[in-house]
Amino acid sequence: MLFSAPPNDVEALVFGLQMTVVRLSPPDKTGAREAWFEYHCMECGGYQITIPDDPTDASPVTCTACGRLFGTFGAVKALGRNLARAASVRG
Repeated sequence: MLFSAPPNDVEALVFGLQMTVVRLSPPDKTGAREAWFEYHCMECGGYQITIPDDPTDASPVTCTACGRLFGTFGAVKALGRNLARAASVRG
């Protein structure tokens, strides 16, 4: 399974990467919000991800500590957007 989300809708897993929304900015004039995430590698417990400079949606996202491949930047980005949207709806 590519994505799995627990009941609270603010964290999810993508290929062994747990992402949790830890903060949302207030909405700007257009209603857009910024989100900050906490990352956790389910293999080694690492908390940092590595993304290449100037990534494309096909670029790999890996654990900085152990090198585990979590998937593509596009998949991680999409998951982040979905989590931020769900957290925004929750308040």
